[in-house]
Formats: sequence, C-alpha cells, structure tokens
Amino acid sequence: MRCILVVFFLALAAASTAQSSMLKGLVTEKTSGDSLSDVLVQVKGNFQYVRTTDENGEFELKLPKGDYFITVSSLNHRDMLIRLDFARFQEPEIFLDIKLVETPNYLSEAIVSVEPDTVYSNETYNVGDLAFIEDDILLLTYEKEDRWKRQEHGD
Repeated sequence: MRCILVVFFLALAAASTAQSSMLKGLVTEKTSGDSLSDVLVQVKGNFQYVRTTDENGEFELKLPKGDYFITVSSLNHRDMLIRLDFARFQEPEIFLDIKLVETPNYLSEAIVSVEPDTVYSNETYNVGDLAFIEDDILLLTYEKEDRWKRQEHGD
C-alpha cells in the first residue's frame, strides 16, 4: 500500500510539473536601456503571484498553465499590463523583455510648515532649519508674521 501511495504522489508531481512553466523576464528603461531593480511584477489569474526584479532587472516565477494578467510597475515609470495565456505555450520557459517608459511624478503642490521654534531670529525673519551641503550652508527662513512681532514687543 505504501508503495502505491509513493507511486501516486510521484505521478501527481510529474503531472503538475508538466502543467507549469517558468516565466522569466528582464525589465529595462525604454530610452536608456538601463536595467530597473525593485520593479513590482504582479501576476494575477486563479492565484496571485508577486515578485520584484533583482539588481539586474530580472525576475522569474514558476506558474501553472493558465491565463494571466501581468502588471509591471515602478516609481517614475508608466505601468504596463500584459495578458499572457500560458495554455498556448509548450515551452518549459517563457521570457518577457519588458521596457518601461519613464514618466516623472510631479507634485501638484507642496506645503512647508515651520513651527515658531527657531535656530536664529531677528526682527524680520526666523531661521527654521539649516543644513550643510558640501561646502555650502542651506538656511530655511521665513518672515515673521505681525502677531509674532507684536508678541515680541509686548503689543
């Protein structure tokens, strides 16, 4: 009986291996050709699989035969959606060469808020923060509002 179970599980494993393929891919930037690391590759079908590309822009997944939607996304690049029907392929490996288009992400607005605590102050402005960048100093300054001037002068 034990021998029959072993043979059954070996046959089941062989059948499941025959019903799957290895999906490999390379993700690069379209204009420069540079490989892109840490790109999110999501494969959706009966199950969901998620990988990120390595430092060479490569990824691989072992997938059962089936119909999949693959979403490739990265910061500062346009997402790509790929439909892939694994049932049509007989090869044990399928390779995708994916080229993403760069799209800069611009902020519509930025709000900088500085508390009245200061590093340095005089009658017209406060220094809210400072930083050293190479041999230069960067100061974040802001003008004093009338209410602060009044509070300092006792008005």
